[in-house]
Amino acid sequence: MIRKLLLFISLNFILSSLYSQNNTPSIPFELFFGSNRTNTQLSLNKNIKGKFNFANLTVAAADYKNTLTENEVIIMNTINYQFHKNINFGAGLRYHYKKGLIPNLSMSFTHFNPTWTFILSPCFELLPKRDIEFVGIIEFKPKLNDKIRLYTRLQGLYNHNLTDNLHDRSYANFRLGLKINRIAFGAAANIDYYGPKKLYKDNYGVFFKIDI
Repeated sequence: MIRKLLLFISLNFILSSLYSQNNTPSIPFELFFGSNRTNTQLSLNKNIKGKFNFANLTVAAADYKNTLTENEVIIMNTINYQFHKNINFGAGLRYHYKKGLIPNLSMSFTHFNPTWTFILSPCFELLPKRDIEFVGIIEFKPKLNDKIRLYTRLQGLYNHNLTDNLHDRSYANFRLGLKINRIAFGAAANIDYYGPKKLYKDNYGVFFKIDI
């Protein structure tokens, strides 16, 4: 499993480097220092050719004592086809710190402008069990003056194990701060639920986000 993970991460960095040569659009990277642990999130979306694009989302979390059982790493790679200006169909492979490699099929509905961002993405995981997952993101970034914007984000996820008909994972992430050019910072909160018993974990602190 370790060799598979190393190979997958290496391939992930190669693909990310390959498709990040074009500096538009930007690559958002966020670092969150919370009361219980730290979280990072990096996303990338690059055109391959025509209506095809490559998307990557890498998220990780670790507590401050570096407890191995509390560490989380999820790497999602997807090849998308732009069916419509705001609709994409995708197929991909992700690495999950507990489940291993997961092939999946997805859709995404998006809308972007300088003030609003809307993303809704249902995803069907094929292995090791059949799961259905929904991810939603809303950002509101109105101008306060010529250089500064308000920055707010609500990001939610719900994953349901269809094979066993059980809750698998869900969360709600909140951000409230300021955005100056490519940099955003402010207050943050992550509310997480794990497994069939919905084990609850909360995390409150500050975030720093940069569009590379």
